[in-house]
Amino acid sequence: MMKLYCYTTPSHETLFSEWFLPSVGDEYDVVAEHDHEQRCPTARCQADGWKETMFRKLQCVLRAIRENWGGVFLYADVDTQWFGRSEAALKKALGDADIAIQLDAPYGLACAGLFVCRGNERVLALFERIAERMLKEHRDEQMLFNEILLLNEMPNSRLRHLVRFWPKIFLRFFPWGLYNFLPKPNPFDVRWRYLPPTLFFGGGTFTGRHWVPGSKLFVPRNALCHHANFVYGIEDKIKQFRSVREIMDQHHCKPNV
Repeated sequence: MMKLYCYTTPSHETLFSEWFLPSVGDEYDVVAEHDHEQRCPTARCQADGWKETMFRKLQCVLRAIRENWGGVFLYADVDTQWFGRSEAALKKALGDADIAIQLDAPYGLACAGLFVCRGNERVLALFERIAERMLKEHRDEQMLFNEILLLNEMPNSRLRHLVRFWPKIFLRFFPWGLYNFLPKPNPFDVRWRYLPPTLFFGGGTFTGRHWVPGSKLFVPRNALCHHANFVYGIEDKIKQFRSVREIMDQHHCKPNV
């Protein structure tokens, strides 16, 4: 049974206990790290205390890598809900790569809150570098993850600013799947690809825009996992959960219980 690692704080306990855990069901061996300190009072992305919270989350990922050396594990934020059995699809998406990660937005950003991963030297070196830079820079793990893997950790800020748009250009004109087969150089030779967005999607995967209650959200008919991101605050995450679940019920799919 594959291990599923997650990290949660008091603000997210409702998401964990009422949405995430019931929908995961018995498919995975869930390894939950409960941090009892609320470093980010608002629980909002990039608010005060957010970076410190993400650094603690990163320690959970590093632990997962070491505990699954030579194997495969899944990391998922607790603002995800699951539909159907997903392990086979995750392993197929991973293939011979080191990481398969959620497509965060249509222009190519990767989401560090949902990925299936191998425990090996390349992946460990990647996340250790992210941790090292988080201690020095005022940026969270997802920003650094994308800079290292998409931009090859370019030191020249002007060049980095120029190159950051090329995934947007490519993915605007070509199917996302083709991007998985392009060489993506990075300092640690990590082999990575996107999870299929028709199976694993988030609030901004198809729009790249902030979601507000009442606005439309495309929900793939055969989705296996929904990540309630591109939204501010726990209440709106729950509203996005409910909106997606209603659509999934119309697709005749029930949560993985």
